[in-house]
Amino acid sequence: MAELLKQVGLPATAIAVILISGFLLREAWALMKSKRIAVSQQVTNYALEYINSQLKEFYLPIAARLKLSEYLFNLTQQWINDETDLFDHKKIQLQSEDNRALSKIVTNRLFLPVNRDIEKILLSSIHLRHPDDDADYQKILSHFIVWRVFEEAAEDNLISSYDGSSFLKFPAEQAEKVHSITDRLIQERDALYVSLLQGDIKILKSRFFNRNVSKNTRTT
Repeated sequence: MAELLKQVGLPATAIAVILISGFLLREAWALMKSKRIAVSQQVTNYALEYINSQLKEFYLPIAARLKLSEYLFNLTQQWINDETDLFDHKKIQLQSEDNRALSKIVTNRLFLPVNRDIEKILLSSIHLRHPDDDADYQKILSHFIVWRVFEEAAEDNLISSYDGSSFLKFPAEQAEKVHSITDRLIQERDALYVSLLQGDIKILKSRFFNRNVSKNTRTT
């Protein structure tokens, strides 16, 4: 570059000014580009941190328990008598004088603990709900609470028994919405990780380019 300028006939001072100006412009452009990438990386990091909080503290724990509840439900259906539509001790060879023994085991030892966990998560971390999440959490909560209250009433002998088939039907539609938004957040999180990695590669390339330009300029 310097040799070319000499051939044109420019004085040494002008050549020096041109070379220095070019160097400074390249450095300023590289710095601005690097800062722009860094700001973008910082914004991506904030978004990634928030999505991870949503998943870890809210969606993944709820989704896992809803799937567990669904699995337990399908499992316990095998213990129901097709004719009476009630739990049948003979199905699993259970011996008890209490005709509600199997129902109590299924309800109090399997379902209610899982339901309580979901209740606690909803009440403590509902602020992490995604803006596009249209699941009716009030309906889910009501389902759990009503079921627990009726079971406690039966345990305290306030009622001898109850048929919850009409009002205790699991809100499967709402659970599906939770699973859907959870899957979406996982995809968004993975996309942000990719974006973050690509940004890191751009920064490395930019730094490598700047070092090479600086070396060539000094050599020239």
